[in-house]
Amino acid sequence: MSDDHVYLSLAEGHDDSDARWAFGTGFEDPLHGVSTAVPEGVDRAELAETCLALGDDALVGAQRLAEWT
Repeated sequence: MSDDHVYLSLAEGHDDSDARWAFGTGFEDPLHGVSTAVPEGVDRAELAETCLALGDDALVGAQRLAEWT
């Protein structure tokens, strides 16, 4: 068993027709082919803080929308 990719570890040793695990079969990484490297000149801490703030705004906005509907 490998810890590199949890979904691959779950499917290891099973064929594709085995749909017994929660996420089914044929799972593809949604970030496959997308570079996750932080560009030069970008502060990782500031980027993380900005992403967290955007996520918080989206969560609050979704909660307000649910209240209004």
